[in-house]
Amino acid sequence: MRWVGLVLLSTVAAADPVLTYTFDDEGAAEGWNRKSNTNVDIRPPDPHDGAGALRFAIDPTEFAYGWVHRPLPEADLSQAEGVHGFYRAARGVQGRLRLYLCLATPDEELSYFGGDIGERGDSAGEWIEFHVPLRALAYERGPIRALRQRPLGSADLLQFISSVEGRQPISIDVDTVSFVLAADAAVIAKRVRQAERERMLLPEAERQGAHPRLLLTEDRLAYYRAKAQAGD
Repeated sequence: MRWVGLVLLSTVAAADPVLTYTFDDEGAAEGWNRKSNTNVDIRPPDPHDGAGALRFAIDPTEFAYGWVHRPLPEADLSQAEGVHGFYRAARGVQGRLRLYLCLATPDEELSYFGGDIGERGDSAGEWIEFHVPLRALAYERGPIRALRQRPLGSADLLQFISSVEGRQPISIDVDTVSFVLAADAAVIAKRVRQAERERMLLPEAERQGAHPRLLLTEDRLAYYRAKAQAGD
């Protein structure tokens, strides 16, 4: 079996992801299935890694959400701590992007475990780094009620799903999607949190999306800026 756009990496080196999906050529969209109102392709230029990105475009005329997913490869994902990657949406495009692991059970429905990636409005046309710990994925439905009940396998799915606010079609790019080990996850999570804080400190005119509002007294503003600079 040929996995286009998939890199399986050794778990011996702690700094390496368990697996990575890259989108360096048009064939990298192979294997990504979609909802009926969603189109998927590879979109250069200006991807995060310099070669290509997976774009899914959603038409909300019939459904106010869309998704893409693909089967996981035959790989040992037992040591994976979370999913790391990058997403991008155009300025003014609102809605929430989520990640799901959909676990298969023979002759039964899929079991869904989901978690938030972020608000599309945060992007404003720029790449946003994300990290979703597997432990943060919440059970939603299906016969398997615990994510670690059994190893992930090729019958299971990795899914990106997004809501759409309004009636205009929207598109989302994702790039360099990796299952990462705990050794990298701590550093990645710290970097993602710092970027989130920095976005929250932007002037109101530069803010995008449905951020929780901060009561920015002088003391609190100084506190959050110090935390962001320290990387805490």
